[in-house]
Amino acid sequence: MRTHAWQLLQSLLVIAALMPWLVGCGGGASAVIEIQDPAGGGITPESVVENFFEDLRSALQEPTLVDDTSRSYWVERLTRYFAPEERFAQRIALNASLTRFAADRAKLADDEALSLEMTFDRPIKLSDDGDRAMVQLPNASMLMMIIRNTDRGPVTLYEQPIELRQLIGNSAGLIPTIKLSDRWYLTEG
Repeated sequence: MRTHAWQLLQSLLVIAALMPWLVGCGGGASAVIEIQDPAGGGITPESVVENFFEDLRSALQEPTLVDDTSRSYWVERLTRYFAPEERFAQRIALNASLTRFAADRAKLADDEALSLEMTFDRPIKLSDDGDRAMVQLPNASMLMMIIRNTDRGPVTLYEQPIELRQLIGNSAGLIPTIKLSDRWYLTEG
């Protein structure tokens, strides 16, 4: 059991690679699924950060993430929050991270389930020079639990809280954004 929990925790840490401030390249590109809003980004620095993390939370809870079509949808949806010139690298990183996470989650026993609860307060813009802004996501954390269903009810086998600062490797939890035309995007910084 500890092995599965450790693999899932490592997968979550690998998912940190999808964060713009830690992006890494690798693997092959995923199939491209068209998203209705190809411009992506957001109208404010705070909105792009909040919407990205809400979608990330949904992607990590998606039970069909192991399916290529489902995963491609989430990769494209998450990629649209990044600056257009960074999307190719982010697409590769996101696909690799979500693929590993889904594969590790699929290794759980039939009577086990993964619970991920990502919580955060409304984003706060800490600086803005008109072209670049730094956003903080207060009280951002993720609680990972592996639960086994028994004849006596659910039993928690593993529980690990993870602060956003741990995931992104930034002790202040700051998220860089950039303005291009009239839209704000996540950026590598």
